Amino acid sequence: MTQDSCAPSIILVEPQMAENIGAVARAMANFGLLDLRLVRPRDGWPNARAYPMAAGADGILDRARVYGSLAAALAGITRAYAATGRDRAMNKAVLSPAEAGERITATLAQGRGAALVFGAERAGLSNEDVVLCDAVLTIPTVPDFYSLNLAQAVIVCAYAWFSGAERGGATKAASMGDTRPATKEELFGL
Repeated sequence: MTQDSCAPSIILVEPQMAENIGAVARAMANFGLLDLRLVRPRDGWPNARAYPMAAGADGILDRARVYGSLAAALAGITRAYAATGRDRAMNKAVLSPAEAGERITATLAQGRGAALVFGAERAGLSNEDVVLCDAVLTIPTVPDFYSLNLAQAVIVCAYAWFSGAERGGATKAASMGDTRPATKEELFGL
């Protein structure tokens, strides 16, 4: 399966709990993201414990692909954004989810792949993983409690991308495909 050209991929690096992977799939489905890539999931994959938390987003879990490294998971991706709550001493742009969403929309509009990259629940992304990404994105929170649950972080970023893309018409065009609006006669004939 290739990346859906209308939406970013979600890459989870060393996710620890299958339940969180399921919750991520549900968050993805809410905003039309279909491509889930897993890097070395701790409890293996596929994992039956993910499905109850997916709440109907089973197709995303069924199509999820497993990779041995983040570098391999980034195949076909032109721009990757590392989600982190920690300050990184790196020469990378630090973006809000909305700013990253705008850049992702622009990348996708050029027919190129984009990804949001998230780390393990316990410690997040390693510096080695962040280095492979083009920019860092942080979700503003209170400094004393900055760590979000994995699915919460994904849904905030997915919403930021979706709401920006929707304003630009990208998601509407993507969801309609080659269809045309129904005429009034067709609507009333139902």
